[in-house]
Amino acid sequence: MGPRRHSKNLDKQFGYRINKIENKLSQKYREYDLYERPDEKKKHFPGCEAWIGLDPGALQTPYSEIFHAFNFLKDFKVDRIVDIGAGYGRVAFVMNAVFPYCEFIGFEIVKKRQAEGQRVFDNMCFPNSSLVNENVLNSAFELPSADIYFIYDFSESGDLDIILKQLDRIRAHRSFYLIAKGDRVASLMATKYASYKNLYEVKSHTSLTVFTS
Repeated sequence: MGPRRHSKNLDKQFGYRINKIENKLSQKYREYDLYERPDEKKKHFPGCEAWIGLDPGALQTPYSEIFHAFNFLKDFKVDRIVDIGAGYGRVAFVMNAVFPYCEFIGFEIVKKRQAEGQRVFDNMCFPNSSLVNENVLNSAFELPSADIYFIYDFSESGDLDIILKQLDRIRAHRSFYLIAKGDRVASLMATKYASYKNLYEVKSHTSLTVFTS
């Protein structure tokens, strides 16, 4: 069984209604890869790229990839994990298996995704896990302190750089691990943020890499 099919089966067992929600979002907003036309009512989601219209299987990182990254770090002290662009919160499920006493905070700009993820967290009795409806690109937003940060290609390179600059300021005061996935963030880490140390790579369709600050 491939990682996407495996993840889809787990989503169903956990009670997620991802397809239903993504279909509703596509009815309201223009798909991410289509141009807007002035004569049409549907617009792109405001604020930043929300990947509406992307196949749900590609929208989130497979559980197995997250597990491999967390399993690599399982012997380190981890008290808090922050997920930037958390989608429906899959990272929290893996965290509760590998780091059961850790706190999870996920930030997601799309309210319907955030609310669905929080609903499932509540049903699964994850009191240490929360999803927050937040645009992380707002000038007033500040990343909380954490031991592990998870970042996916949630938007354009310039938007990702805003978050990586915040992480750079944090690492001036404390160390942490950064789990990064996606071609854009990988390019930034290889060039502008090459001072991070590459610790481990999970090979997949798009590589997931564990860095240390």
